[in-house]
Amino acid sequence: MATLQPFLERITSKLHSWTVKTLSFAGKVRLLASVIYGMVNFWSSVFALPKRFYEKVDSLCCAFLWKNRASSGSGACISWESICKPKKEGGLGLRRLEEFEKSGSLWVAWLQANVFARRCYWAVLDSQRLSPTVKDMIRIKETVAGFLRCSIGDGRAASFWFDFWTDLGPLIEAFGHRGPRELQIRLDATVAEATANGEWSLPPARSDVAETLQIVLSTMAPPTPDRGVDRYLWLIPSPPLSLQDVAGFISTQRVTSSGSLSAVIKLLTQCIIYCIWRERNFRIFQYTSTTEAGVIVRVDRLMRDRLISLSPSSDSSPSPLLVYFRLPPPDP
Repeated sequence: MATLQPFLERITSKLHSWTVKTLSFAGKVRLLASVIYGMVNFWSSVFALPKRFYEKVDSLCCAFLWKNRASSGSGACISWESICKPKKEGGLGLRRLEEFEKSGSLWVAWLQANVFARRCYWAVLDSQRLSPTVKDMIRIKETVAGFLRCSIGDGRAASFWFDFWTDLGPLIEAFGHRGPRELQIRLDATVAEATANGEWSLPPARSDVAETLQIVLSTMAPPTPDRGVDRYLWLIPSPPLSLQDVAGFISTQRVTSSGSLSAVIKLLTQCIIYCIWRERNFRIFQYTSTTEAGVIVRVDRLMRDRLISLSPSSDSSPSPLLVYFRLPPPDP
């Protein structure tokens, strides 16, 4: 929650600015629904916010609504759960912020229904009918492929040919365009469609690549519903663990020749120094300490929060956040 404190402070400052004004009960409800919920909705579309954050914001909103202050909502006349029911059920029509965590992204749902309904992301080609945002998503396929991996569950979402779900990588790259005909599996098939009665179902191997695939699949359990849904994993290299690692990056020619990379490394140095200084003060004045892994996680969180708001220096340059993700892991 420490990394989310700036968000909570912004919400608290909004509520404090309203408490000094004479607002009707209906006016408070309208401000919560339009301003506070709008802020949280925007942050939810950018960051993966934990459940505790939503609970804290709900508590602040409850305190403001009943107590006209941004502190504690204890002693409220009616429970917040009842307040957030639809008006036809006796509530005020507000939405519990915890539902933001469960509902997912409306934009993602729209893309799945209207853009990627018939073809998966990897098979969709650039088109004039697509929005600029979707076009940008399609243009970075090669970059995304280097970071994305798929862990098979029930096999109903993972693409058999395009997703990186075996040690061979995307199978379309290993087999080429002859793959669907050779294995008798459609180009848009899912992994589940390559099984029958709980076992892998492939035709006899007619090439070395097909034989290798069957050997690899013999070490993998077929997808089943009891394994849950397929999960996509985003691979991110570890950040440097020490100032010596950072100095090694800065001294290399590859870093000094790239403006974006040099800026990212400088920011990384500042984050490491700040976290070390902060940890020192906690140990001296508050007698509390954080593990090395905890400090590393905080450095990584600070870097992502800062870089996500920065744009690339030019249209042909990668974003600073992508440059950070490409940093190699430090030497053990």
